[in-house]
Amino acid sequence: MVYEELKGILSNKKYSKSFRYSLYSWSFYQLQTMIGYKSNLPGVPIAYIDPKYTSQTCSRCGHIGNRDGKIFECPDCGHVDHARR
Repeated sequence: MVYEELKGILSNKKYSKSFRYSLYSWSFYQLQTMIGYKSNLPGVPIAYIDPKYTSQTCSRCGHIGNRDGKIFECPDCGHVDHARR
């Protein structure tokens, strides 16, 4: 199981008042702890990755590709897919 490293996620951007309440009341650490606990029971390994370029990285070969709106295309292996956020 792979998680994005979420340290500093709340301090990166300014949000509207209506969205701020729901964002700041959510505990990312608590969510990761609960999922981590459940995944460790059957022995599923957990890794934390840097979220930089995750929406531009090819899921097949791992190279950074081109993203045009919601379409992702890898210049290395030619894989075309729906771009993840």
